[in-house]
Amino acid sequence: MSKKEIVVSLVNVLKESPLSISQAANELDINWRTAKDYLEILKKLGLLFEKNIKNQRVFFYRDETNYFHLPIKKEHEDLISTLYYLTKFYMDKIHGTNPTRLKANKILWKINKELKYNLPIGWYSYGPCCVKIYGNDEDNKVNVEKEHLNTVRNTIIKYGNVDDFELLQRIYKEENKELYLAKNKVFRNNDYSGLIRAAPKETANIIKLFSKSDNKKNFRYLWKYITIINYKNTLHHYYGDNIEFYFKDKIKSAEREVRLRIDRIK
Repeated sequence: MSKKEIVVSLVNVLKESPLSISQAANELDINWRTAKDYLEILKKLGLLFEKNIKNQRVFFYRDETNYFHLPIKKEHEDLISTLYYLTKFYMDKIHGTNPTRLKANKILWKINKELKYNLPIGWYSYGPCCVKIYGNDEDNKVNVEKEHLNTVRNTIIKYGNVDDFELLQRIYKEENKELYLAKNKVFRNNDYSGLIRAAPKETANIIKLFSKSDNKKNFRYLWKYITIINYKNTLHHYYGDNIEFYFKDKIKSAEREVRLRIDRIK
């Protein structure tokens, strides 16, 4: 293999799963030393980070264009780009407008649910959110079956002209997402009980502390902390336990932020 082929192949296998040096060498059918050298070069370029797991150097791919620098399998990356492209195309053709990032995400989530693509979509601050960020300039990279194209088109006919806020509330209710419905109760009635029940268990104590402050202007810090953990949990289906390595520091940082606000209020 040429140097370029080694790099491309290495990146693609690392998008599938983190690898040790030996695993990378076996995957690419190259010697251990060559695998080590290329992994270290990619790490220096900021494309990988390294963790010591069971006395092995394990390399993780990081994609700065995605949320939390999470990797996406090449086949799914191309499919998502195509679905974003088609969303923009049909939105313009049917409704005469471009989708917002929020709407593109909700439409993608609906298509993914209908067609069971198993794409990396979790539930973040504003509901369903794909790891790949919509950029309004995606390319048409794969052929989509006619039946699937009809699903894309029908989804955009149904949801494309709905106001973003209304669309969010509709999705929360249709999916019975208690966490997001509970957020509304906090602002309407100052009622945190539903949030404590629906949020990830490890956030309960902080929510209780925050609820005593009754300081809504800092609620965004609490919500960020809750939904980062929720996003991680709802992406576990795609990344497995490896997802912890991408979120650990971000969760700690978000927790510190919200605790700082609580302490200031005290």
